[in-house]
Amino acid sequence: MVFLFFLSLLNLKNEKNKINDLKNELIKIMILMALIISFKTFYILYLIFIFPIIYLLIKKKNLGIFIEIFKNSYFYMSISLGFLVIMSIFFNTGCLIYPLTFTCFETIDWTIPLHQVAKMKIHYEVWSKAGYTPNFIVENIPEYISNFNWVSNWFNIYFFNKVSDFVLGLLFLSMILIFTFSNKNKKSPFNFKIMDLNYLFVFILFLEWFINHPALRYGGYVLISILIFLPVSLYLEKYKFNKFYKIKIYFIIALIFIIFSGRNIDRIVKEHEFYNYNPFKEPYYRSVDNQFRYVDKFRELSNN
Repeated sequence: MVFLFFLSLLNLKNEKNKINDLKNELIKIMILMALIISFKTFYILYLIFIFPIIYLLIKKKNLGIFIEIFKNSYFYMSISLGFLVIMSIFFNTGCLIYPLTFTCFETIDWTIPLHQVAKMKIHYEVWSKAGYTPNFIVENIPEYISNFNWVSNWFNIYFFNKVSDFVLGLLFLSMILIFTFSNKNKKSPFNFKIMDLNYLFVFILFLEWFINHPALRYGGYVLISILIFLPVSLYLEKYKFNKFYKIKIYFIIALIFIIFSGRNIDRIVKEHEFYNYNPFKEPYYRSVDNQFRYVDKFRELSNN
């Protein structure tokens, strides 16, 4: 979803776009942004891309297109979706964006106490900075998460080998794409300017991710991928298609399918050997008699 969002941002820079094309891209961007925020609320930070969009429309002298956007029903649908997501979080926690204490309303009855919200925020931050692991917990948490004291430990425990493997995998895939699709026929030189503000804002989000919550699942996957794939895509754009283009695409798709299937089969085999569990013979979860169940608890209470 985030990749589609950035593709739409790049399409806005197309000089051949007409007014209707720009309006359609802006509507698509709004819908994608609403969906992205609905997945994880901290993606609300991606709203900073409003600034490069406004800058681009001013540069193209099409700022008046916002008037047309305000008349479109999809604009209000996107706003409504974002509003419903924030309200859902608010009704569950008493905070607009959990766990940011300054977005919480302490006077409301159902609001989670601010000290608990702050405690959870610190917990998420320490965990993402490799301060909490199954075998290790830092002693002085406030000192650990301040002044980049966590960086060396994060590199030793988390960067190697989770982030490093991910980055090396992206670089390896990029090299395959470059060697597969580059050819002698060039249609234009490599133009780095097309990335200007968009790439700068991606890098700003990457810095925010690294400073506050440097775990891949907290937005790192997408940001690192875009920082690598965007220059690679623009580099490959300068080449013209040839008669082997479709064959190369089929080859890449087949290679991805083989690698993906192979890695998952290998993971299933390892888990089968480690847990001694065969999902083909026992496809359902095993139940334990002393396991807590709501149905049994309700029956016990009703009998009393």
